[in-house]
Amino acid sequence: MSTTHTIENLKLSSSLKDSNGNTIISVDGSTIVIGDSASTGLVLRYNSGVTCKSQLAHTALSDTDSTLTISQIKTGIITITPSANRTLTLPTSADAVAGFSGIKVDEAIKFIIINKASSNYIVTIAMGSGGTLEGNSEVNPKENTTNTYKTSGSATFKICFRNVSSSTEAYTIYRTA
Repeated sequence: MSTTHTIENLKLSSSLKDSNGNTIISVDGSTIVIGDSASTGLVLRYNSGVTCKSQLAHTALSDTDSTLTISQIKTGIITITPSANRTLTLPTSADAVAGFSGIKVDEAIKFIIINKASSNYIVTIAMGSGGTLEGNSEVNPKENTTNTYKTSGSATFKICFRNVSSSTEAYTIYRTA
């Protein structure tokens, strides 16, 4: 015979800390936090049925061709207002892997490039050494000068680490939107 018991007004409050005393996971009632906004930056928070992820301040690039750093990519949003066609080169795979502590094969991060041009200037994404692109490399402005087409003016990419061993690092960039 089984008996069902009902627990009302359960309050759960606890946390898991790393060896330096930084909170890794905390639970307080209906809120679950993964990360620590004070020391490592809030990673994920589940509260009232919604998962929230912290967003770092975006990276605003100058109007020039440039090589992106992994730190810029980690912000998740990169903007540029080009006055001519521009090329943004991604970091080498070795630099990308070095930009993470303990990155593992098949782990991935997403980032967005926003082309804020008011004219028909295209931003082209180029691969750094050890990188492969799957999909379109061009990020068009939101509309061209003759107004014959309109796009979102942005592109979403996912960088997937395919090899993280020293001297053989590799990543694949997927254009997802």
